[in-house]
Amino acid sequence: MTVPTAPAPDRLYVEVAGTNCYIAGTPGVVAEVVRDLDPRRVPCAAFVQLDLGPMLYVTLGRAVGDREQWREVVVFRQIDRDEFDRLTELAQLRHEMGWRDPVATPPGAPQ
Repeated sequence: MTVPTAPAPDRLYVEVAGTNCYIAGTPGVVAEVVRDLDPRRVPCAAFVQLDLGPMLYVTLGRAVGDREQWREVVVFRQIDRDEFDRLTELAQLRHEMGWRDPVATPPGAPQ
Protein backbone atom coordinates (compact mmCIF):
# COMPACT_ATOMS: atom_id res chain seq x y z
CA MET A 1 0.00 0.00 0.00
CA THR A 2 1.33 3.42 -0.96
CA VAL A 3 0.82 6.21 1.53
CA PRO A 4 0.37 9.61 -0.16
CA THR A 5 2.77 12.27 1.05
CA ALA A 6 2.66 16.02 0.84
CA PRO A 7 5.08 17.54 -1.66
CA ALA A 8 8.31 18.84 -0.19
CA PRO A 9 8.18 22.58 0.47
CA ASP A 10 10.19 24.93 -1.69
CA ARG A 11 13.54 25.90 -0.28
CA LEU A 12 16.01 28.69 -0.95
CA TYR A 13 19.77 28.81 -0.78
CA VAL A 14 20.37 31.82 1.46
CA GLU A 15 24.14 32.02 1.84
CA VAL A 16 24.44 34.67 -0.90
CA ALA A 17 22.14 36.63 -3.22
CA GLY A 18 22.12 35.99 -6.94
CA THR A 19 21.41 32.27 -6.83
CA ASN A 20 18.84 30.60 -9.05
CA CYS A 21 15.74 29.19 -7.40
CA TYR A 22 12.24 27.87 -8.01
CA ILE A 23 9.15 29.14 -6.23
CA ALA A 24 6.09 26.99 -6.84
CA GLY A 25 7.88 25.59 -9.90
CA THR A 26 8.60 29.03 -11.40
CA PRO A 27 12.28 29.94 -11.96
CA GLY A 28 13.76 33.07 -10.45
CA VAL A 29 16.79 34.58 -8.77
CA VAL A 30 17.29 35.39 -5.10
CA ALA A 31 17.77 39.17 -5.34
CA GLU A 32 18.46 39.72 -1.62
CA VAL A 33 18.33 37.82 1.65
CA VAL A 34 16.88 39.61 4.69
CA ARG A 35 18.44 38.67 8.01
CA ASP A 36 17.05 39.30 11.46
CA LEU A 37 18.74 41.60 13.97
CA ASP A 38 19.87 38.72 16.18
CA PRO A 39 23.69 38.56 16.45
CA ARG A 40 23.60 35.28 14.48
CA ARG A 41 21.92 37.15 11.55
CA VAL A 42 19.51 34.31 10.76
CA PRO A 43 17.87 34.54 7.30
CA CYS A 44 14.16 35.34 7.79
CA ALA A 45 13.00 36.52 4.34
CA ALA A 46 14.14 37.03 0.77
CA PHE A 47 13.31 39.05 -2.32
CA VAL A 48 13.02 36.80 -5.39
CA GLN A 49 12.82 38.19 -8.92
CA LEU A 50 11.00 35.70 -11.12
CA ASP A 51 12.59 35.18 -14.54
CA LEU A 52 9.39 36.02 -16.40
CA GLY A 53 7.31 37.73 -13.79
CA PRO A 54 7.07 39.97 -10.77
CA MET A 55 9.18 40.25 -7.67
CA LEU A 56 8.17 38.13 -4.69
CA TYR A 57 8.64 38.64 -0.97
CA VAL A 58 9.37 35.23 0.57
CA THR A 59 9.08 34.44 4.28
CA LEU A 60 11.62 31.81 5.30
CA GLY A 61 11.26 29.12 7.92
CA ARG A 62 13.49 26.51 9.46
CA ALA A 63 16.82 25.36 8.12
CA VAL A 64 16.65 22.41 5.72
CA GLY A 65 19.36 19.78 6.12
CA ASP A 66 22.38 19.79 8.38
CA ARG A 67 23.59 23.27 7.49
CA GLU A 68 22.02 26.71 7.70
CA GLN A 69 22.47 27.55 3.99
CA TRP A 70 19.04 26.27 2.89
CA ARG A 71 15.77 27.56 4.32
CA GLU A 72 12.22 26.36 3.89
CA VAL A 73 9.81 28.69 2.05
CA VAL A 74 6.89 29.31 4.44
CA VAL A 75 4.88 31.72 2.29
CA PHE A 76 5.45 34.14 -0.58
CA ARG A 77 3.57 37.00 -2.16
CA GLN A 78 3.90 39.22 -5.21
CA ILE A 79 4.96 42.78 -4.42
CA ASP A 80 4.82 46.02 -6.38
CA ARG A 81 7.13 49.04 -6.26
CA ASP A 82 5.34 50.65 -3.32
CA GLU A 83 5.42 47.46 -1.26
CA PHE A 84 9.11 47.00 -2.12
CA ASP A 85 9.80 50.55 -0.94
CA ARG A 86 7.93 49.90 2.32
CA LEU A 87 9.67 46.61 3.01
CA THR A 88 13.13 48.03 2.34
CA GLU A 89 12.29 51.26 4.19
CA LEU A 90 12.90 53.31 1.04
CA ALA A 91 9.50 54.94 1.48
CA GLN A 92 10.56 56.21 4.91
CA LEU A 93 13.87 57.47 3.54
CA ARG A 94 12.10 59.33 0.70
CA HIS A 95 9.76 60.93 3.24
CA GLU A 96 12.63 61.98 5.52
CA MET A 97 14.50 63.54 2.61
CA GLY A 98 11.45 65.46 1.33
CA TRP A 99 10.91 63.45 -1.84
CA ARG A 100 8.30 64.87 -4.21
CA ASP A 101 7.01 63.06 -7.26
CA PRO A 102 7.02 65.25 -10.37
CA VAL A 103 3.76 66.99 -11.14
CA ALA A 104 2.26 65.93 -14.45
CA THR A 105 2.50 68.62 -17.12
CA PRO A 106 -0.85 69.28 -18.83
CA PRO A 107 -0.88 68.44 -22.56
CA GLY A 108 0.25 71.41 -24.67
CA ALA A 109 1.88 73.25 -21.75
CA PRO A 110 5.53 74.36 -22.18
CA GLN A 111 8.00 71.97 -20.58
